[in-house]
Amino acid sequence: MKHKLKRDELSMVLAIIPARTGSVGIPNKNFRPLAERSPVDRALALCHAMRLAVVVSSNKPWCVDHLEPNDQLFYAPDVHTDTSPMVDVVNNVLRRIPGPPNQPILLLQPTQPFRTEQHLLDALNLLKKPFVDSVVSVVPTESPDKLHRIKDGILRPWGARVLPVERRQDALPAYRRNGTVYAFWRRTVEVYRNLYGRTTLPLIIKPEESCWLDTMADWADAERRLGKRD
Repeated sequence: MKHKLKRDELSMVLAIIPARTGSVGIPNKNFRPLAERSPVDRALALCHAMRLAVVVSSNKPWCVDHLEPNDQLFYAPDVHTDTSPMVDVVNNVLRRIPGPPNQPILLLQPTQPFRTEQHLLDALNLLKKPFVDSVVSVVPTESPDKLHRIKDGILRPWGARVLPVERRQDALPAYRRNGTVYAFWRRTVEVYRNLYGRTTLPLIIKPEESCWLDTMADWADAERRLGKRD
């Protein structure tokens, strides 16, 4: 492939794992054992397997037990509040760790325990394409063309459509961000003050390689699936 990532290029990559405590649906979900390993530990183990430079950023002074000598743990409660945007977490890390504008950055949310090395390599390969500022993982989801809303007690098609789409094949495909990986250049954050920039490519993740960890039922399902995989 023209944009095939070379293994030695991984030495330039900085991986950031945001690990905030607190969760309404699943208490302490980033740190509680999920099929024997917490989501944070799973994200960290993948970074170790790929030999990536990694920073765990948290509002908990000591949140992981499996740090390696070159890993860094940043205690940053000010950027891990309920209202803090993720770009604040990233900016805090990048200010403390200098690097070149063309440094690839990976943001790995712990709540995607089905993340694989191939997902990250694919994201980095896409990021290398010309004029790309970022890559965001997404999964297929129900198209808004098939959804409805209720206004003044009346059922209406979602959006500006006059009539709803009846056939599934006529609905435009839709995708939802799933948190497996955000890949972007350091310069993307520095210039645009966000994680996306002007040109974002999708990394489409298969539904069976993803999950949602919003409820205890989601947690139980993820444990069952991970038990079969691990």
